[in-house]
Amino acid sequence: MFFRQLRRFSLWLMLPLAVAGCGRLTGFPPGDSHPFGAEDAAGKAAFLFAKANLLEDQGLSAEAEEALGEALRLDPQAPYLHYRMASLQAQNGDKEAALASLRTALQLDPDLIDALFLLAEIHLAANEPDAAIPPLRRILELDPEEEGASLKLGMAYSQKGDKAEAIRVFREMQARNPDSPWAGLALGRLYRQLGLTGEAEKHYRSILARQPGFEPVVLELGGMLEQMKEWDKARAVFREGLRENPGNTEMRLHLAQVLLMENRLDEAMDHYRLILDEEPDNLEALRKSGLIHLERQRWSEAAEVFARQVKLRPDWDQARYYLGIALVKEGKDAEALAAFAEIRPWSPLYDDALVHMGYLYHGLGRSGEGLELIEKNLAGRTGNPALFRLLGALYEDGGDSGKALNALERGVSAFPKETDLLYQKGMLLEKRGEGEAAMAVMEEILRLQPEHAEAINFIAYSLAERGRDLDRALRLAEQALALRDRPHIRDTLGWVHYKRGNFAEALKHLEIALAEMGEDPVLHEHIGDTLRALGRNREAGEAYRKSLELDPENQALRDKLDKMEGKP
Repeated sequence: MFFRQLRRFSLWLMLPLAVAGCGRLTGFPPGDSHPFGAEDAAGKAAFLFAKANLLEDQGLSAEAEEALGEALRLDPQAPYLHYRMASLQAQNGDKEAALASLRTALQLDPDLIDALFLLAEIHLAANEPDAAIPPLRRILELDPEEEGASLKLGMAYSQKGDKAEAIRVFREMQARNPDSPWAGLALGRLYRQLGLTGEAEKHYRSILARQPGFEPVVLELGGMLEQMKEWDKARAVFREGLRENPGNTEMRLHLAQVLLMENRLDEAMDHYRLILDEEPDNLEALRKSGLIHLERQRWSEAAEVFARQVKLRPDWDQARYYLGIALVKEGKDAEALAAFAEIRPWSPLYDDALVHMGYLYHGLGRSGEGLELIEKNLAGRTGNPALFRLLGALYEDGGDSGKALNALERGVSAFPKETDLLYQKGMLLEKRGEGEAAMAVMEEILRLQPEHAEAINFIAYSLAERGRDLDRALRLAEQALALRDRPHIRDTLGWVHYKRGNFAEALKHLEIALAEMGEDPVLHEHIGDTLRALGRNREAGEAYRKSLELDPENQALRDKLDKMEGKP
């Protein structure tokens, strides 16, 4: 790369002389055979060459190619013009035209190193290593010290699958110039590709011993250690690199990422702040610092950071999504709704945004708009399971259990193995008084996911309530509690023991559940029933009264208490 830049720079130095008629770009025979005159034509070709370079630097590749074409019409025997045309054609993706221009350049000057190099690069980019090797070997015959050609030659052999030859090329290169880092870097990369990370690390570290903080090696070695999850070593590499290059943003981003992986969030945030002090619009630092704010539950700071990202990149749906999350946590539901609404329909986050929007509409007292939005988006597509679950919940909350059940059945039809959908459907069926249908759904869940603790608990409790298959009910309740130790599951286990007549065991579990759950009307009633079965009527009455304080509408329990106390 450097020698090509130098060649181009040297040509620029020559241009004023050529334009002034004091030099020639090459190509025209002496005399007046060209309509401009030989010297005038060469001068104009040189001028057009300079113009093409300026146009290319401005990103106007088509105009640059046109200027070079005019130069070639004036001086068709100039090999470097053909090479520059090939370079532009290659940049524009026209491989065949570039190869044709290079063939012409090399016919005119078989030893034009720039053309040989570009020819090799085109073939390497096309995964044609066999075609890349001859021009690279020719460059090294012309200039054995040309490191760029040695590097590309090793890469060509590596691409070809001849790793041994690639290693030989790189080692020869290293022997010729022991102080150059490039051969060691190439060897490190090659060993890394071969999975020999220990050898790769050795070569990388040998370079850093001679050139501490050498950026490409710091990034490659640190990145390799990151991938290997060797956080201590990766952190040390990036810290050392930053001591030599304190302003290197890429190294600092890597170090911050390592600290994140170690859950050292505050240290990571310090590095993101340093980056943002110098580069306020660094999107990666903004994104990661925003996520740290979310993790630390600093909602307003997170919202501010993600709002900045949205302003910088209006098309960044991820930033809008996190902005919405932060605003929800701040209690700014209307603003959150607006943020989610801006996420584009083709975004992978769109369905998740719809779920949030549905809940937000509901919370804002606009459930109808939420239902309309979700139904519209589900028309003609399957969506995702969460949308059907939300739809069912919104219809149920609105008092329309029929539409709720229909929504869940549509979801189950689209996602028959989605156990959360099935569980919600089963619970709704139970609420509708369709207990046997609910049990069938829960049994289906166990066929799909045998360790679904909530479905197991449902079946155990339902069997106990019905007084059926109490042996199975006990096994299931114990299994559910082993899978998920929660108060409501322990309540089930206690209730199964009650139904089996094991009142002392039942009371033990029910009291543990109450201590863990806190005040709950059902638990108090279960404890009252168990105490009554143990003949402890006074304590049973206290439990019943606590239950009624929490659920005054429970007329059946009131009647039970009156009967126990002998009231008419």
